[in-house]
This record gives sequence, structure tokens and C-alpha cells, in this order.
Amino acid sequence: MITKTATLKQAAPFQYQRRDKRSEHLKLKVKAKSLAAEAKIIQREERLAHRHFQHNLHYSGQQDRPHWELDSENQANFNSWNSLREHRVNDVRNESRATHLARAYLKGKPYSSVERKCHNEWHRYYYVRPRVITMICKYGYRAHPRHHGYEELKTEVGKLVDEWFGGTDPFAK
Repeated sequence: MITKTATLKQAAPFQYQRRDKRSEHLKLKVKAKSLAAEAKIIQREERLAHRHFQHNLHYSGQQDRPHWELDSENQANFNSWNSLREHRVNDVRNESRATHLARAYLKGKPYSSVERKCHNEWHRYYYVRPRVITMICKYGYRAHPRHHGYEELKTEVGKLVDEWFGGTDPFAK
């Protein structure tokens, strides 16, 4: 297990206190549950919007047209369904994954036991990693973006997270 406190105390002149484990895990657990509930709610609304879109397509006689050639009402229905889907698939899913990884990191679990295989290293490094680092700083340490030394803390936590992931930037030359 990586010793986060000792490394940070040696590397930075500022002193951030680790939060007690119970509060950090509880807040991240609540966040993970609310993200799961949000995904389910969005999925239900997405199904309703898609059903409404299909119904209007059928009765307007435009079911064989591509979505960019639809009339304004059907285009609006398509856009509402598609925006719900994109929000669920991109934003909520990435935030859920980052929350899951931050919880595992703060519990001291090895990365290999959390995710067996990462299919998209680029996506993990450039989309998920920054959120994981921010959550660790927010929930694992008493740190706020406006505090003095926050950027140094993020840099140090970033190095620890990179070690936890099993290396640094996979795309650096």
C-alpha cells in the first residue's frame, strides 16, 4: 500500500491533514449511490423519450428518413433523447468510474483488483484520472481549490495516482 501521508509531508512545505476514513468513505459512497440512481432515472426518461420519438416518427410517416432530414418536431424529439443518452453514457458513467476508483484508492486497494483490464488507456488518463485526483484531494484531504498549496497537493496526489495506476503518462514520448 502506498503511504500517502508520509510522501506528501516529505514532498510539500504545506501540511494537509488526512481526513478520518469513515467520513471520506461515507461521502464517496453516497456520491456513488446517487450517481447510480441518476443513471437509472436518466435511462428511464431516455426510454420514454425514445418511445415518444418512435411513436411520432411512425405517425408522421418519416420512419425511413435519417435523423438530420426530419421535421422540426421529430428533430426536437430526437435531440432530447440523444442528449439524455449522451449525458448518461459519457458524463455519468465517467463520473461513476472516477468515484469508484477514488474510493478504492482511498481504501488502499490495488488498482489491479479494481479494474482487471483498462481497454482505453487514453480515456482513463485524460478523462478519468483528473476527476480521481480531484476527488482524492477533496475527500481524502482537507483541501479546497482556493487553499494555498492546492496545486502542489494535486501534483503530488497525481504522482501517487500514476504509481497506483502502474506508471505515468502512457502517451508521453
